[in-house]
Amino acid sequence: MRRFRRPGLSLLEVIFAMAIFLTSLAALAQLISMANTAAYEAKYRSLAVQLARSKMAEVRVGAVALDSVGDSPLPDDSDFNWEMDVSSGSVEGLHQVTLRVYRMRPNGSRIEASLSELIIEPTLVGSTLDVAPVISESTPDSSGSALGSGSSSTGSSSGTGMGGTGSSGKTGGTGS
Repeated sequence: MRRFRRPGLSLLEVIFAMAIFLTSLAALAQLISMANTAAYEAKYRSLAVQLARSKMAEVRVGAVALDSVGDSPLPDDSDFNWEMDVSSGSVEGLHQVTLRVYRMRPNGSRIEASLSELIIEPTLVGSTLDVAPVISESTPDSSGSALGSGSSSTGSSSGTGMGGTGSSGKTGGTGS
């Protein structure tokens, strides 16, 4: 009798195909896990940079004291902590500020962003919100100048008391 071969796959071919399939599936699962970890890292590192820039802006304008700060939680996001090192520079009023914002990973290591800037002490810089000092006006002298530092032939002020120069009687501008 003659044996006929049936079309199809042998058991050995099926086992090899399954082994290849399961190996590629395991590699794909590992790649997905690595991509998930990288996305987690990028998300929290980007957020840490934004929070660090925000905190550094607060330091720059004087909303946060220019003193070293140890490990403290951020009020903007309680998952993040921050610390700041301040050292005086060679110029008075100029400080080297290093600010670190970080989040702890589940394994105990940190996702961290660090900024370092030279900052002029905010009390020396001033602000647009500062109140201008009141200049007390003196009594007019015989030439008619109330600000006391100029001369006039027509009775208008031409002095430099309020930043004006020139002889047009206008203050705050230059020329005629």
